[in-house]
Amino acid sequence: MWQQYSFLVFWQDNWNGQELKSLAPELYSFAKNKLITVQKVREQGDFIQLLHLPISEEAFEQMQQLLQILGSLTITEDKDIWRYIWGENFSSSRAYMALMGHH
Repeated sequence: MWQQYSFLVFWQDNWNGQELKSLAPELYSFAKNKLITVQKVREQGDFIQLLHLPISEEAFEQMQQLLQILGSLTITEDKDIWRYIWGENFSSSRAYMALMGHH
């Protein structure tokens, strides 16, 4: 199953509507590889090995929250379902806003 995710960038992919680097910015600042794939993270036995040490207290708290999120993920053999973050139908203006923000 995880071979399907080998192209997903762990810190930059959308996880429940938000990138992990935005969800845990302090922890992200300690990441050794900011472009690591989800597959490589899953293969790593100890998450702390992915970080430059020592980490701050805030980063440690964010890591604990992130590990809870990752621990609650249900892994299935079902096919992936791709959806636009804004709804069912494609819209170039919504795609632009999702990629560029509200500038």
